[in-house]
Amino acid sequence: MRWFRFLQRKSDLAAEIESHLNMAIAERVARGQSPEDARKSAIHEFGNVPMVADATRDQWGWLRLELLIQDLRYALRQLRKEPGFTLTVVITLALGIGANTAIFTLVQGILLRSLPVNDPSRLYRIGDKNDCCYYNNYQNDNGDFDLFSYDLYLHLKQAAPEFEQLAAVEAGGNGFSVRHGAEPARPMRSEYVSGNYFSTLGVGPYAGRLFNENDDTPGAAPTLVLSYKTWQSDFAADPAIIGSTVYVELHPFVVAGIAPPGFFGDRVISNPPDFWMPLASEPVLEGANSALKGVDELWLYPIGRVRPGVNIAALQTKLSVILRQWLATRPAYSDRGGTALIPRQHVILAPAGGGIQRLQQQTGAGLRLMMILSTVVLLIACANIANLLLARCTARRSDIAVRMALGASRRRVIRQILTESVLLSLIGGIAGLAIAYAGSHMMLTLAFPAAKNMPVQALPSPAVLAFAFLVSLFTGVVFGTAPAWLSSHAQPADVLRGVNRSTGDRSSIPQRALIVLQVALSMVLLAGALLANAQAAYDLTRSLANRLFGQRGPEFQELVGRTIRSVTSGILGVALIQTALAALGFLLVGLPGASLWIVIFLFGAILQAGGLVFIPAVIYVFAVASTTRAVIFLIWCVIVGTLDNFLKPMLLGRGVAVPMAIIFVGVLGGFISMGIVGLFIGAVVLSVAYKLFLVWLKGAAAELPA
Repeated sequence: MRWFRFLQRKSDLAAEIESHLNMAIAERVARGQSPEDARKSAIHEFGNVPMVADATRDQWGWLRLELLIQDLRYALRQLRKEPGFTLTVVITLALGIGANTAIFTLVQGILLRSLPVNDPSRLYRIGDKNDCCYYNNYQNDNGDFDLFSYDLYLHLKQAAPEFEQLAAVEAGGNGFSVRHGAEPARPMRSEYVSGNYFSTLGVGPYAGRLFNENDDTPGAAPTLVLSYKTWQSDFAADPAIIGSTVYVELHPFVVAGIAPPGFFGDRVISNPPDFWMPLASEPVLEGANSALKGVDELWLYPIGRVRPGVNIAALQTKLSVILRQWLATRPAYSDRGGTALIPRQHVILAPAGGGIQRLQQQTGAGLRLMMILSTVVLLIACANIANLLLARCTARRSDIAVRMALGASRRRVIRQILTESVLLSLIGGIAGLAIAYAGSHMMLTLAFPAAKNMPVQALPSPAVLAFAFLVSLFTGVVFGTAPAWLSSHAQPADVLRGVNRSTGDRSSIPQRALIVLQVALSMVLLAGALLANAQAAYDLTRSLANRLFGQRGPEFQELVGRTIRSVTSGILGVALIQTALAALGFLLVGLPGASLWIVIFLFGAILQAGGLVFIPAVIYVFAVASTTRAVIFLIWCVIVGTLDNFLKPMLLGRGVAVPMAIIFVGVLGGFISMGIVGLFIGAVVLSVAYKLFLVWLKGAAAELPA
């Protein structure tokens, strides 16, 4: 409503200004001036009409929004004028933002999510590891106790009043055949839980009722609770199922109720339970193999809700003391020298608001690495688009100079270019959501092909949508800052002498720097991707060597492994980093023939004589470049030489296991950025280097026994 009032006032203001000018013109015409002279005189006396209108509207508080709308309209017109450029940028951004959003979908769904329960911050699990599934002795060499017997769980429950409630859940899970009525039996996943399981988590029923303590006592009628998704998919959401009898492995169980929608249990797994049963039902199904009746059978995870104000560290110490006292009374732990191990046993109270962290611990490192690599992909996209915008702004510099000559402020020019960049990134972000959905769905399908009712969904959640929006906004600012800043420094006088013919292009150095940044980030991306599976790369290279030279003895296998691990990760690893640093200096100073010098330096670095290459390079730079650039290059050489002293001890002989493919593809990618000539030179160099490596390897293998 306020916006419509603003538009009405804007229209009234324009009419008022026009009326004022018409009155001034009429007054001057009455004094004998011609209409044209009268209008010029009136406008000159009144001042700049648009500026007066802007100053007036600024007092109303809506001018910034109006200017933003103007910038958006102008940006849309510019993007429509260049559909090829717009499509290229949107696709590039969609890939970068989509990859980040896809990975974040998994990170948010697996690592960052909390259980859909009441106040998950007060939930703690006694134990922090994921030992599974049945033990009857000490579990870890460091004394970390994670699995508990039923008797030990009851002892802890009674001895630790710091917990409002302490529940127990089965460490593993079971698959049972379930039949209802005349329908055929179907396999389902189940989980044994204590009677206070749902009340401890703070979960209420969707329909019927959930377990209570009476359901978990010997002799109680066997009952179970269905998950909401299982009720919908396997029982057609039939409300009559509540109170009816289903047969689990031919044993009758009464369906007590339905768990609420969204509740998947106490852990994020690919196949969450289809139903839950009380611990007291375990002997009914397991018979003589019942773990519940085994006093020393460790198979449960205790999860409790602590009371407000409880000191977690003190409670953890208390529970460890209780554990050791209990173990001392059990012959299974004190006999045969076990008494000496009891003082080392302890428990760790782990936050359980996110559930039992089995899947998180299995996938956490991989997801974090993928998040880092996808961020590198986005940075490469930003550098690429920033280069495109720099070239585009160079072509548009005459327009920007004219605008500044007509009174546009530098701040307004920067804001307009940043608006265009952010608009591009938001469009790319919207397109990236489709890529994110397809990517996350593909990764979930490949990682968990047999998943059923998995709580992690490929469909973006509100948190993922917010992440995609923020990433898009940040991306637009990142790749638009340099072009906006450089474009805003266009001088109006350039219009008179011809901007596009100007020889002093201040954007050339940033463009070269962005090219180097793209190459460097591409090398990091390739190295990280292959290092994530270094063992597979090593096995592949060893298999290739075996095919080339035939099957050899263990000495040959050791030679191949030692060669690949030490040579490629050491000498070539250092050579690659040295060459990348040298290439940065060559390109930043605009060294003619940079591609050839990089090839020469690569050979010198491989021979561990890269420092000697700097001497003729410095002489060459002083001969063909300006003194300022030559001094900059000399300082850069000193920096690279200093870094070299740290690189070699860190990488040489450490067995980092960088596969040869990293060096090949990484250096080749550097040459690709330098054009067709550089690509040709790079291909020749890499081919020769690889042939020499194979010849050396074959000669060394010939000296070994077959």
